[in-house]
This record gives sequence, C-alpha cells and structure tokens, in this order.
Amino acid sequence: MSPTSSVFSNYPFLLRERYLLTMGGDFGVIGNEPVLPISNGRTYGLEVLLQQRLYKGFYGIAAYTFGYSEFEDINGVYVPSSWDARHIVNLTMGKRFGQNWEFGFRWRYQDGLPVTPFSEQSSLVLNWDRNGRGIPDYTRLNTRRAGAFSALDVRLDKKWYFKGWDLNLFLDIQNITGNSIQREELILDLPLDSTGRPVGLPKIVNPDAPLNEQRYLLKSITDGTGTVLPTLGIIVSI
Repeated sequence: MSPTSSVFSNYPFLLRERYLLTMGGDFGVIGNEPVLPISNGRTYGLEVLLQQRLYKGFYGIAAYTFGYSEFEDINGVYVPSSWDARHIVNLTMGKRFGQNWEFGFRWRYQDGLPVTPFSEQSSLVLNWDRNGRGIPDYTRLNTRRAGAFSALDVRLDKKWYFKGWDLNLFLDIQNITGNSIQREELILDLPLDSTGRPVGLPKIVNPDAPLNEQRYLLKSITDGTGTVLPTLGIIVSI
C-alpha cells in the first residue's frame, strides 16, 4: 500500500470563462485570452498492488488506486478536476499449460470522470449556428459524472523453442466485451429518413420570437462506441 499526495499552486485561471484550465477536458487552442496564475490544486489517495508469482502455472497482479484530483473554482472552493477518477482497478491473471501454451486475461475498471452539463444557452439559434455544439455551463463545472468504464482483454500464446531462437504466436483481443465510455452530446433534432439518416432543416421551436431569442429543437444522445480490437501476432526471439 502506498499513500500519495501532491499540492499545486499558481495554476492558470481563465478570466473570461471563469474557470481553471485544468478543470475542463473540452478546451482546445486558448488563443488571445486573459489568464492569471491564481489557482491552487491538490491530489491525494492511495495505491495497492498485490502480486502472485508463478505458482503451479498460475500468476497474477492486482492493482487498485483510490484518489481525488481537485482544483479551486472562482469562489476558491475545491471541485473535482476532469481527471478525478476515484476508483481504478487493474486485474491481470494467467495460466501456463503444457506444450508451451499460455492463456491470460486483464480486466480494467475506472469510475466515470466528471463532466460539465450543457447550458440552456446551447439551443439559441445564434449560439448553435456559431458553435455547432452544446455550450458547457461553467457555473455547474464538473457537477456530473460520465458512466464508469470496464473492459476485458484476453490473450492466448503458443511458444516453440529452437536452438538459438524462439517463436511465439499469439492472439490478443482487447475489449472483448465491446464496452465504451458513454458521454452526453447535444445534436439538432432532425427528422430521419427510411435509412435513419437526418434530413431537412433544423426546427425552430419559437419562430415568432426575436432572432436573439429563437431556439432550435435539440436532443441528447450518448456518443460512446465500443470497439473490439483483435490482434494476431508473431514474435521471433534470437
């Protein structure tokens, strides 16, 4: 078991958006924007590692991390950063069989990361036409969390030993369960054709209102797509 802690100071604070640069994972190029080094942060937690060395063909490693990652908001209150994964688990186990066969698996788990909900200003026609996406509500910075993520990887090896060199064939399948990280996104609520593709023009829910008050009809979706990644490999050792 290994406790850890760190303290950070003089982190850049974005004066226009009024939040700390490390608090949001959705920023890109900052550009010409006023920034002051006035914020503080802290991380703390513990790590546990257990290892089973080769015993009757079995082996395994289990690692667990519990931690907090927090930075000050505009009011000086510590709130979760975008990398505040409270619980992280990695479990690796394997078995060596006769005839140089080996099978193993790895299971990974991570708590959902903090996310900032979208602002009601996202649906304004002028805002959507300019940004083409939802606008984060930084007054509710990182007050929600995405769904937790877990994945299972498996691997099968077959080895041959020759004089002066070795051959290893393996089949590795990552994320065999096809899990994904689910995140909320806003899109225009357009009608769909027979193939499921959006068609037509965006619908304005209040067309009689002044232009700066008109709003598009939006809907919320999750953009997570799980991918199974198989790999067939050859390793030659000389």
